[in-house]
Amino acid sequence: MTKERIIDVIAFLFILLFMYTAVSKLLRIEYFKAVIVQTPELIPYAVLIQWGVPLAEIIISVTLAVSRFRLIALYGSLVLMLVFTGYIGWILGFSQQLPCACGGVIEKMGWRAHLLFNSAFSLLALIAIWLEKKTRKSKLDSAIGPTAYS
Repeated sequence: MTKERIIDVIAFLFILLFMYTAVSKLLRIEYFKAVIVQTPELIPYAVLIQWGVPLAEIIISVTLAVSRFRLIALYGSLVLMLVFTGYIGWILGFSQQLPCACGGVIEKMGWRAHLLFNSAFSLLALIAIWLEKKTRKSKLDSAIGPTAYS
């Protein structure tokens, strides 16, 4: 499988994940907010999180579909997954009683399974970023051609 195909597959997986969870959250937006406010530290940011997370997931999904913006979208995917993973780690360390408002089937996972799932997607984002940067450098090098420094 070529680097471009691997990047495409990873981008497609993120698009599926983010669009699925964004739509699930938006369809149950009040439940999503109710779960957010169960974490006292998040109460001041509940409305921002309630609307911001699904919006960010949709924006990242759309930009992942456009090759010109794919690298920045992959970085956005990584940041979002690291934030979600950090939140799950915090939940596991301090309170396992909170429900998950991740959306759809994903919220049926236990917290530990969710941590592994998010960690795997974080790793996929890192791989795609690495491959995308490598592919862009290769295309740039071939477009420039041999230089005096070669």
